[in-house]
Amino acid sequence: MRAAARTDAPAPCSFRLFASAALVYNLNTDLSPRQTRRPSEWKLMQYSEKVMEHFTNPHNAGVLEDANAVGEVGNPTCGDIMKISMRVNEDTDIIEDVRFQTFGCGAAIAVSSIITDMIKGKTLVEALAIDNDDVVEELGGLPALKIHCSVLAEEGIAAAIKDYCDKHPEKTPPEGLQEKIEHLRSIDLHTGEDE
Repeated sequence: MRAAARTDAPAPCSFRLFASAALVYNLNTDLSPRQTRRPSEWKLMQYSEKVMEHFTNPHNAGVLEDANAVGEVGNPTCGDIMKISMRVNEDTDIIEDVRFQTFGCGAAIAVSSIITDMIKGKTLVEALAIDNDDVVEELGGLPALKIHCSVLAEEGIAAAIKDYCDKHPEKTPPEGLQEKIEHLRSIDLHTGEDE
């Protein structure tokens, strides 16, 4: 089951209750039909309380109307799509506000939520220095099958910073931006290793 991060628009109560129950069940179990076809073989995946908190109450979800940097990335293997929108102060290069829109599993939503908390108030250089290991650590860990979500977040931030730099050619891009983007593209998102 795929879930989009909730926005401020309330859903009918019965839908919210059903969606919440289904997503929490999905978040706490590995329901991948690619791994097994028998429910008795499904593995239980454990998530930290912080992951569950960011999934059920995501921070910074929604649209940022006055964004001047947008990065949209996706993983064709699992279907996760993440859009990071930032408002960067053009004088100081500090990320003043950030929002995300994510279509994906509960781990992808939690990762999107925490990465936006982590980069808000940081300079572009500081935000670019955050990697997927920092995201996993901040969340208190992720199951191995969900590490690709943290790589997707790192890629989304790099894509948004690149978009900002492309729109402001007079600015010098942060050192290592292009190398990071190329490195992230070379990673197999399910193993976390270079292809």
